[in-house]
Amino acid sequence: MRKTTALLIAALVSGLSSVAALTQESDFRQRFTAVTPTNFDSGGEISRQFHLSAESYLPMSLIARTKVSKDLPVTPMADLGSAEVSYSGGTATFAKYVELDAFIDGVVVLHGGKIVFEAYPRMEPWQRHFAWSVTKVVTSTALAVLVEQGSVDMEAPVSEYLPALIDNAWADIPVQQVADMASGIDCLDSDGYQKKTTCIYQMEESLGLVSPSGRDPELLEHLSGMKQHKPAGIANEYVSANTIVLSLIVEAVSGKSFARFLQDYLWNAIGAEADGLMAISDDGYAIAHGGLSARLRDIARFGLLFTDIDSANPIS
Repeated sequence: MRKTTALLIAALVSGLSSVAALTQESDFRQRFTAVTPTNFDSGGEISRQFHLSAESYLPMSLIARTKVSKDLPVTPMADLGSAEVSYSGGTATFAKYVELDAFIDGVVVLHGGKIVFEAYPRMEPWQRHFAWSVTKVVTSTALAVLVEQGSVDMEAPVSEYLPALIDNAWADIPVQQVADMASGIDCLDSDGYQKKTTCIYQMEESLGLVSPSGRDPELLEHLSGMKQHKPAGIANEYVSANTIVLSLIVEAVSGKSFARFLQDYLWNAIGAEADGLMAISDDGYAIAHGGLSARLRDIARFGLLFTDIDSANPIS
């Protein structure tokens, strides 16, 4: 009798587990299908699902980790977690603020090359996070590698490296002004990422990042149609198209895809612990102004390029 009862209880528990698993699977599918090209940037749980699973929604190129990862020692700094911070909701310790703020998925803080604070309130440490415009720094660093090698002259005009842009507003702009966000190109991000009539929307449409508006421009065609609204070097303006042009220069000079260049010259150099991903368009253009997806610790390792004096560092 006891054995029979035990078997019955086991069967009931197994059945309940199956129901729970089915519910979790159903929840996953609902989260997955909730993200669309129209709402992925709308905030909340929709955007979190996109940010932590971007490879499910966009084509991606692999940035492979092919060498041994660089150790990141963990030396918690208690004073940092307990430090009081003020924010719109009042005051709290830094650790409590990170835990409670719905907009924070994860945080890593380095000091002296060591992790002194780390928390993942709304993601797992092994998950990659879509980096958006942090990618711009990665792209400009890739260009810096080529400058370091003597392969790119920052005073040369864009057309020297990109003949496809020889008969338009980009042609005579020095690469330095493009890198400085001072190209004068009239494609300001501030005109609106979600307004289908803006230049920035149409550029991201050509990259397949946003929902189609009915236009069907190829990226180079869209870049070629851009105009200057002021001379280069006059003002620093946030223009993601500048970063796209830098990535095209990296590809043209190196003869490598953008993701492969990052793999060979940056990802292995930082000692990444996991593969990264670079979002690409259907026709293979890197979304180099915002498409990196990586673990937070590997973003932290990238930051060490600018603080560590190391013979393996690809930039001075």
